[in-house]
Amino acid sequence: MGYTAPTTLATGNVFTATRWNTDVRDNLTWFHVPPMASARRSTALSIASSTWTAVTLPDTEEFDTVSMHSTSTNAERFQCASTGIYQVSAMVEFAANTTGQRGIRFITSDSGTQWLGPFHDASASGVTRVSHTVLISVNAGTYVYADAWQSSGGNLNITDARVHVAWVGATS
Repeated sequence: MGYTAPTTLATGNVFTATRWNTDVRDNLTWFHVPPMASARRSTALSIASSTWTAVTLPDTEEFDTVSMHSTSTNAERFQCASTGIYQVSAMVEFAANTTGQRGIRFITSDSGTQWLGPFHDASASGVTRVSHTVLISVNAGTYVYADAWQSSGGNLNITDARVHVAWVGATS
């Protein structure tokens, strides 16, 4: 069930039980638990140098209110359940390696629009974590992906990743 724009009534219109259920009850229920999902990867994923790679999240869903994500089928994507504005956040942790940079971006299926995140130099010691958050406006059914990138000169593992997608408001 998605959000339904309430009916505009004119003088003389009757506010029926059906109209109440659609315009009020169903919308209040929807706002109480809006579309949102959070998934995680805790196993290694090898990323080739200088190649954007989709971050698959097959391990754990921390929550998923409307089946936006699957850990078994197309585990790299989140499907936006309703048209609107979504907050998309991700954190990717790369294995220790002192060479090159690390980056993250988001892509949508409807237009292929990209939201590039920051690029960080590799940590001089230990892992490198990159995080990114954006607000995007999408149509219902649009897929959102998080991609990771690194330039170490060879393959490098992601050791942890988390992606969160949450509806935050309607578009005008």
